[in-house]
Amino acid sequence: MDKYVRRVHAFLQDNNFDGEIITREQTTKTAREAAKVRGVSVGQIVKSLIFKDAATNLPILLLISGKNQVDTYLFQERQKIELHKANAIFVYESTGFHIGGVSPIGHIQSIQTFIDNDLFLYDEIWASAGTEFSVFQTNPIFLQKISNATKISVR
Repeated sequence: MDKYVRRVHAFLQDNNFDGEIITREQTTKTAREAAKVRGVSVGQIVKSLIFKDAATNLPILLLISGKNQVDTYLFQERQKIELHKANAIFVYESTGFHIGGVSPIGHIQSIQTFIDNDLFLYDEIWASAGTEFSVFQTNPIFLQKISNATKISVR
C-alpha cells in the first residue's frame, strides 16, 4: 500500500470507518475520471481543493461536489476569508498529498475545512484516498464529521 494511502487508511480506521480503499489502474485525478471509474454521477465525487487564506497564509480546504465550481467571490463574501490560489508546493507542504490525489482527511496539519451542501444530496460519495488512483466510499455526514468541516453553499 502506497504511503499516502496508508496515512488515509490509518486516519479512517482511527475514526471507525468500516469501508475499504479501492485502488485502480485508471486515474481518478479529475471528478469526471473518478465518476467514470466508479460508475457514479460526477456530483458524487468529492473534489478536495486547497486555497491559501490571504490574511494568514494558512491552507483552506473546500470539499466540493464534482458537479460544482467554486464561486470564490461568494465564498469570500460569506466566510470573510480572502482566498488565493495555492500552488503545488503549498498544497503538498500543507496536506502531504500531491495535487490530483489530495484526500479530504489525513493531512499532515490541521486545516480549516468547508463542505459543499450539494454533497448532502447523495447517500454515497467518493473521495480521494491520497493518490490519483485510490478512492474511498463514504457518506457526507461521516465525511463532515471526520474532517470537522463547516457546511457551505458554493454557488
